Amino acid sequence: MPDTSQLIPKANESSAQSQLKIDALIQQNQELTARLAAEEQARLKIEARLQPRKLTAQAQAAFKALAVALAKDKATPTVLLNIVKNDDEALAFSKQIAVAMMKAGVRVQIKHLMHTKEATGAHVVLYNSPGSQQIEKAFIAANIASQITRSSQTPTIRIDDQDTPAISAFITVYPKDLALTVAP
Repeated sequence: MPDTSQLIPKANESSAQSQLKIDALIQQNQELTARLAAEEQARLKIEARLQPRKLTAQAQAAFKALAVALAKDKATPTVLLNIVKNDDEALAFSKQIAVAMMKAGVRVQIKHLMHTKEATGAHVVLYNSPGSQQIEKAFIAANIASQITRSSQTPTIRIDDQDTPAISAFITVYPKDLALTVAP
């Protein structure tokens, strides 16, 4: 039978080594839990970017406010809405914008165009014509345009009824940016 005076120190040493292993495993578990949470957040961001765009409640409210502002100013602006061909997501989002603008009292002309440059999002060019300031405010409030610029031109467009009104805005809905890398 072994000497008990040797067993107690061995048991204490074994217990200490076991505690060190437990502490290391707890630390490793905490690190893995933190890494898992970060990976989960990254996955959720990617999933959100893959969802098709749609008008938010904020955007719908902005276009309702546009209707009020246009009625107050008795303005009926015309916009040319460009939609990139062969992009179902951009087409669906463009239709939502077109419907919201028509409900607001804006004349919307739709044109399909080929995607020839690396552009994403919804770009708005505003012209000096009645209603352009209200449209700009609506797009800023809606927070759906990736770029809004102004031009001093006053282009016109021929509409189906042979009317040729001045364009208040030139809106282009490009494909959604689906780059999977998230900018810092």
